[in-house]
Amino acid sequence: MLHDTRHVPIHRRDQHGEANRQALRLRPATARPPRPVFGIGIIDAGPDGDRAGLLSSTEIDELVEGIHGATNGESSLATGTAASNLDLYQVNATFFSALGCDDNRYLIARLIQFLSPGIPQVYYAGLLAASNDMGLLEETGVGRDINRPHFTASQIATEMQRPVVRHLVNMARFRNTHPAFDGTFHLGMGPEAELRLEWIAQSASIKARIDLATRTFSIDETHGSTHRTITDWSNL
Repeated sequence: MLHDTRHVPIHRRDQHGEANRQALRLRPATARPPRPVFGIGIIDAGPDGDRAGLLSSTEIDELVEGIHGATNGESSLATGTAASNLDLYQVNATFFSALGCDDNRYLIARLIQFLSPGIPQVYYAGLLAASNDMGLLEETGVGRDINRPHFTASQIATEMQRPVVRHLVNMARFRNTHPAFDGTFHLGMGPEAELRLEWIAQSASIKARIDLATRTFSIDETHGSTHRTITDWSNL
């Protein structure tokens, strides 16, 4: 995940619930100086000596094994000494494949990214919800090439018609144009598996509930006198 971390005011209302605790650890708008662009790799999320990380060593191991499982072992063939890698610690896979090529899981993950403070950035393979390119990996032997698919113009046109891609494009348009994102970000209270992300501006607001257990969401959004509730990707 990449963010341009402009300073965005954050009000922390609650530290109850594992989903909220995980989100509070990130705090992308206050964790870095103004406007750097950065990515979080697995090594960056882990402990540093006696300093706690975003994830514990056990959680990192579980995350890595979870990715290998979701990709049916494809990522393990591109990671560490299994392929030519500059960074032996990096797990190589497309984001889409790391989530088991599940459209809904992928869109839920992107929704969390897009509703978080900062300017979300999406890699081209991520925009097209590309799966692991095992053919390119076999051809080059370079681990990162699993996430470097090649597309022709006609292939891009075809990929753009996939529902998951169309929904992601609509999500990006929503993020880029809704005036609530010029306001203040709030992380609200929720049960263990629920994130509540809110943006409040003078004449617009977005209040989202994301249930990580059921992988469902609800967004109440207002813009002037207009109000609607969104619970389906096709309505975003």
